[in-house]
Amino acid sequence: MTIGHGTVVGARSSVFKSLPANAICRGNPAVVTRQRVQKVTP
Repeated sequence: MTIGHGTVVGARSSVFKSLPANAICRGNPAVVTRQRVQKVTP
């Protein structure tokens, strides 16, 4: 099981499988609720 770079796991979430990078996950079991978007400022 791996948690991808930049992934946020919510409090009291249970992670039972690998999670992708840059995702926001929550729940029991943890599921991806949305993807994180990194804004680039010039």
